[in-house]
This record gives sequence, structure tokens and C-alpha cells, in this order.
Amino acid sequence: FLSLKQYQVLQKSTVNKWLVKSDGPKGAIRLLFEGILSDITKKDKTNGCFISNSTTEMANESPQVKQLLQDNRQSMEQLFHDLIVEAQALGQIDASENPDALAAFYFSSLQGLRLTGVLKPDKNYLRGIIDHILG
Repeated sequence: FLSLKQYQVLQKSTVNKWLVKSDGPKGAIRLLFEGILSDITKKDKTNGCFISNSTTEMANESPQVKQLLQDNRQSMEQLFHDLIVEAQALGQIDASENPDALAAFYFSSLQGLRLTGVLKPDKNYLRGIIDHILG
């Protein structure tokens, strides 16, 4: 449990570094996906993401782990929500889109991208998926 918690802190720090480099809210969303793409396609990384792996393997085995993973989901969805609302205010994302639903879609898509990357860590293939997700 503690190693998962430490990994979560490390991941949040990495995400924050990506966000600082962005050129606005919509760009921040793309940078987040591109950062994950870069992480997935590292030559020495074939075991996936500890958080994603824990979700599929341990969430139903430990209430503590499940709560940590729920907190992670809420945190990521809130981050996406805030970026979406800001992008909508700037006209970068259609204002008719429901920010909560879109944030949940982005989170779910990010998890799916990580799992797909375990099976096919091909940068062009995964970038095509990202392009469709972000439309």
C-alpha cells in the first residue's frame, strides 16, 4: 500500500511538470496524454502503470487500495474538469460539452491507453488513438 501511495505522489509530480509546459488548458490536456504516451513507449518499460495495474488487480481485494485509487480517479477527473472549463471559457472546447462527462471520458481513455500500450507500445498507433480521443 505504501509503495502505491509513493508512486501516486511521484505521478502527480510528473503530471504537474507536464502541465507547467503547456500553452493553455487544451494544450495541457494534450501534453498530459503525450506525457503518458512517452511513458508507455519507453524502451525499458514493459510492465505498465502501477496505478492501472493496481486498479485491475487489487482494487477489489483491499479497501485501502480501492480508496487510494478512487481518490486518484477523483483527482485526475477534477484536473481534467478544471482544464475543460478553462478551455471552454477560451473557446478551445465546445461550451455545450458537459465538463464532468468529458473529464470522466478523458480519465477512462487515459486508463485504456495505458492498458493498450502494454499490448502494443507503438508510438504512432497510440498517438492515433490520442488524436481521436482529443478530436
